[in-house]
Amino acid sequence: MEFSQVILPHDLCADYTGYSIRNFSFPLSALVVALVIAAQIFLAFRHRLFALGSVLFWAGLLPVSNIVPLFRPMADRFLYLPLAGVAMLLAQGLLLARGLRPVARAAVYSAMILWINAAAVMTFRREAVWQDSLALWQDTAARNPFSPTAADNLGWALLDANRIQDAAGSFERAIQVSGGADADPWGGLALASEAAGRPAAADTAFQRALALDARYAHPEELVSALVAEPEVAGKLELLARRNTKP
Repeated sequence: MEFSQVILPHDLCADYTGYSIRNFSFPLSALVVALVIAAQIFLAFRHRLFALGSVLFWAGLLPVSNIVPLFRPMADRFLYLPLAGVAMLLAQGLLLARGLRPVARAAVYSAMILWINAAAVMTFRREAVWQDSLALWQDTAARNPFSPTAADNLGWALLDANRIQDAAGSFERAIQVSGGADADPWGGLALASEAAGRPAAADTAFQRALALDARYAHPEELVSALVAEPEVAGKLELLARRNTKP
């Protein structure tokens, strides 16, 4: 998937999971990687800039290739440094194109211009997704409906927008896809239920959050751990007082 994003960034997502690579078979992926490596080795022995670009590409990509599993197995930011290597490879390709016949050289340059314009259009369109948290997590949840992070963060964004019922639904989705093992969406569902005037449901959800994370008994600890904002912790404090023994 990382290779396809290098060629042309598409289906970008703020949180990739196994669902994001459902269309990439292992045999095909292994074949593509093998062909890329073979081409890089072949050209690296002939052109120094190509060799430097190949080294930079792999030096940037290998640390985030999950040889040692990462908390986030995939992320767009993992390609920032490798793309510097790709730029060197393209520069070497353009230098080589100068030795081609005029028609072939024009075809190479035209293809490069089309590729740059397509990437630019996709970049400008992508900027709208990052305008605020609500837009970002709506897009992420739509692209990856099995991401607990997307569903959870969308719930908080909807709660901030005072869309209480939608927020509750998103928290319930986060609980479903995470198997109920994460305290954060339970805490969010507790606040959404409280805001909707359903204290019994709020208490039930809060108790589930507390069972998973003892810090919910003292929500200021969530702030210290950078898990919750002070405003959220203040609201959770009311539930904590109601659901914990003095």
